[in-house]
Amino acid sequence: MPTPKRLSPLEKLPSALIDALGELQPNRCYLALLTGQRGQVQLTELDRHPVDHLFGQDLSPGFPSLAVVTPGQVVASGEPGDPPPGTTLTAVAIVYPTGAGALHLVGDSFCGRLALNAEGLVPDAMRRALGLPTRPAELSAEWFWAWAWLDELELIVKFDPPTGRLLSLGEVLCAHPSLEVEGKAQWEVGSPRGGPPPGVDLADCELVTTMLDWHREHSQMTGWTSIRRMFHMRDDVSVLSRAATWYDDGSFSRWFVAVHPSLRESLVGLRPHLSAQAMDLVEAVVLEILDRHTSSSTARASPG
Repeated sequence: MPTPKRLSPLEKLPSALIDALGELQPNRCYLALLTGQRGQVQLTELDRHPVDHLFGQDLSPGFPSLAVVTPGQVVASGEPGDPPPGTTLTAVAIVYPTGAGALHLVGDSFCGRLALNAEGLVPDAMRRALGLPTRPAELSAEWFWAWAWLDELELIVKFDPPTGRLLSLGEVLCAHPSLEVEGKAQWEVGSPRGGPPPGVDLADCELVTTMLDWHREHSQMTGWTSIRRMFHMRDDVSVLSRAATWYDDGSFSRWFVAVHPSLRESLVGLRPHLSAQAMDLVEAVVLEILDRHTSSSTARASPG
């Protein structure tokens, strides 16, 4: 047998798990539960996505570590000597009792660690199933309140559409989440903080700035913990309520973003149903929020 090629510094997988890999059927996905005792690995073939299988489970009492094993193929070779495209391999994402994790690639002639710390929706679910914390949220709660506004507008369009006309600026303002959060409308057409009269450019009024200030200030006061608590208190049987209870702040934020359309997709869907002035307002606020998060993400990724 050829000497295994190390694609990167290899952190050894538990020997019991390495032995168990030889028992797996090809093209199947498995959950491997490690008891911590030498030679003790329980394999479960998965018939659905690993996140769906792990959702809501508490495996921490008996299984300090777990792994998700999936088949795959090399798509592109990164360096000379790497296995060629099309090579069959097994991807092993493992999370240890400390919360540390790694993503390994295992093949007939190589074994290497692709990532020093496995991250994403699946490792998030693995850590929560073990009762472990996940990394903090990348998005602030400001993103959520923008989503809540668009979601309310989509519900109005779907279930209570205005007969033969587009949603007006006033209706869009009344759908803003501040009405529910504060218990009163924050912006009314015709009020000092309201919308501009017809024909006046939104850039010439303070409405957009005022709304952005509300989103920023309210997200600082709430955060994802408060959002999770809100969903939990609304309904104890819905998927959102269960997710808010099971996930922590970081993992819930990433799951929530993944299971909902992007804000840009929602804007595209709303455009045919809003008046030009109402659409200008919604886009001005939401796109500015998206730009803020894009800028902050770039800053975090850049040294210094």
